[in-house]
Amino acid sequence: MGPTEQPNTDQNQNNVDQDKDNFENLSNQEFSSEFFDTVKWFSIGAKKGDAGALEWLVRKATQGNPNAQYELGMLYKDGVDSTKDANDAMELFSKAAEQGHIEAQYELGKLYIFREGCSRNTVKGVELIKDSADRGCTGAQIFLGNMYRDGYLVPKDKEKSEEYFKKAEEGSALE
Repeated sequence: MGPTEQPNTDQNQNNVDQDKDNFENLSNQEFSSEFFDTVKWFSIGAKKGDAGALEWLVRKATQGNPNAQYELGMLYKDGVDSTKDANDAMELFSKAAEQGHIEAQYELGKLYIFREGCSRNTVKGVELIKDSADRGCTGAQIFLGNMYRDGYLVPKDKEKSEEYFKKAEEGSALE
């Protein structure tokens, strides 16, 4: 563009509107890989302070999408806009876990074990983490392997520890 040329703002606005429509269309594909990537993209934007991205995640989570509930729960757990809210994170993880989201179930289990400022339920937390690990959540498998290795909240068991570490390495569910 030369020094006297003006940018085509109408074309730029059309491109923005088209991108927004494309994201909305992807968001209607609840469990597609494209939608998961879209949710992740908006989550990253929200972490960087993009209010529009956070608003989109909240809307999709409210509509019941488990991926959006999980990502928004992570933002609340870790703190978004300097706001950390374990209660909101727990509610979102619970909703996503009820729909089969194994990573949300794992995070929910950890909140039950480590939650600060509220009553804990370590028995329920261990149960949630075990179920998530058995269904193939790698993070839960590693966490549970460490728990069995160290005897933390479960009986010390070298064989179970090694079994969970092996499954995590293989990236598979327990049979």
